[in-house]
Amino acid sequence: MPAALLAIPLYHYSIFAMGLPLLAFFAALLIMGWALGLAICGLILRQGMGAEGLAWTVVFTLSPLSCVYYPVSTLPGWLQHAAWALPSTYVFEGMRTVLFTEVFRSDYFFTALVLDTFYVGLGAAVFFVAFHNARRRGALLQMGE
Repeated sequence: MPAALLAIPLYHYSIFAMGLPLLAFFAALLIMGWALGLAICGLILRQGMGAEGLAWTVVFTLSPLSCVYYPVSTLPGWLQHAAWALPSTYVFEGMRTVLFTEVFRSDYFFTALVLDTFYVGLGAAVFFVAFHNARRRGALLQMGE
């Protein structure tokens, strides 16, 4: 947020000028964050705090695959398929389209929502299985900072 606010006086550019498409894509990205958070919490419940490092690795690995800084077309062909399996790729490609052509690609938005639904279900399943196993093992009582 501070970078977005600094860009207004320094570069005379505001990402907020994108309007409602920015909110729609932000919501889709937020839902992906929930799915990822559920899965990571489940992983930590299952493996303990040692899995925290793996969680950070997953997050930083997803950033280049999501094509945050460049279009999907710059990736090698085999990696493009992996990128298109992530909802965040559709979000950033959709935002790029709004930015450059001022056209809201609803197909990108709805594909991101469908993938979000799938990943939230997967993340919830991972979390509930890990939570059930942790309760059965008594690991919840042993967890703490």
